[in-house]
Amino acid sequence: MSRRASWTLVTLAVAVGAASMLLATARAARTPAGQKTYLSKPLPLGKGRIWTWITLDRTGKPLALGAALTEAALSGLPEGDAEYPLPLPAQAAATPFKHFLANWNPHGHIPWEIYGVPHFDFHFYVIPPKDRIAMIASQRDLDKAAKQPPAEYVAPDYLQVPDGYWPQMGMHCFFDGRMIFEEPMITLAFLRSNAAVTRPIKLPAAYPEPGYYPTRYTVGYDPSRRQHTIALEGLTLR
Repeated sequence: MSRRASWTLVTLAVAVGAASMLLATARAARTPAGQKTYLSKPLPLGKGRIWTWITLDRTGKPLALGAALTEAALSGLPEGDAEYPLPLPAQAAATPFKHFLANWNPHGHIPWEIYGVPHFDFHFYVIPPKDRIAMIASQRDLDKAAKQPPAEYVAPDYLQVPDGYWPQMGMHCFFDGRMIFEEPMITLAFLRSNAAVTRPIKLPAAYPEPGYYPTRYTVGYDPSRRQHTIALEGLTLR
């Protein structure tokens, strides 16, 4: 994905260039009593694995969802760009998210002055995989990509850059008048530092469909399990 125009998605991109500023106490990923976490089947990543998960409370309400990867996954990564698509657990149906895609960018991507370092793009899509795969940059796709979402569905400071279309991604991240994913962008250096950070997500005034939407995101490390977590948290019914 090294030739796409980048799109500033709320404060999720903070960790890309500011690893040295985000040192915090690592948070364990243990599930508290009364809650239950469901996992997807893992995929190989580097010398380790990556998978998705969702945590529900005792009543079945979703609390958080995200992706996790083993410490070993940060070694032996491909020298070229790579994609790692994963389903979300079935229990994520109460959220708007349909599937997950991790993009490994070993050389970064444009704009180089911001994103030109090795990093992951962790995409949480609100469209099914078949719709994402069908985006092949046809004229019809480009016409749909140019269609803007209603203003009330766009959070403050969300920006769309010119020539931002990318196959199987849309207008980063608009497509056919809607926002189609949320995207924490995390540098390899930040993950390897085993640091942790939590940041609020800027929210739109309205949502196109009901569901549990995140209000913050966390990047953390669990030393007892030797794994990293990228989480969308504070899921709230909208």
